[in-house]
Amino acid sequence: MYASQSKYLCELWYQTRAFQKDLSNKKEQM
Repeated sequence: MYASQSKYLCELWYQTRAFQKDLSNKKEQM
């Protein structure tokens, strides 16, 4: 239970990082 929850949080954090990175890339292109 706890291990899978931490894995879920890691993936969520990674997706958020990737999303923010993509967002800043778009801002730079504009």
